[in-house]
Amino acid sequence: MRIAIVAFGKLRIPGSRDLADHYLKLLRPWVDLEEIEIKEESQRKPSQLLSDALGRLRGKPRLYLLDEKGTNSSTLEWSRWIQKEREQGSNQILCIAIGPATGWDAESRALAQGILSFGAQTLPHDLARLVLVEQLFRAWSVLKNHPYHNEGSQ
Repeated sequence: MRIAIVAFGKLRIPGSRDLADHYLKLLRPWVDLEEIEIKEESQRKPSQLLSDALGRLRGKPRLYLLDEKGTNSSTLEWSRWIQKEREQGSNQILCIAIGPATGWDAESRALAQGILSFGAQTLPHDLARLVLVEQLFRAWSVLKNHPYHNEGSQ
């Protein structure tokens, strides 16, 4: 399975790149993962920038957007969702996009197979991206029976 994280902007908070790289390093033995960073451009719609980014992927992406109005799921639900996506086929790319500061436009939402959320609060871009890579690692650790996620062990 391949996963692509599409993000508007670079990680800017000091230390956030190192922390993201830590979780990406842990994930990479289990999944082919790539990051695509999009520079926001005031003259172009988010959907245009997103379409350009999807066009750079080698294969057919299944796009999900991160948004506070999306579906909020537990770690175990994330792992079941990833397993379901994995069963779609090896040529599929699970693409998760973190939106621009202005939010997703209607055209971007129309491109997506679904909308995911980490809760109703708005997170800074860097934090949303760090939570995403950590939750991907956590969900994969469930699928691989790795002890990182210890839900129910008490």
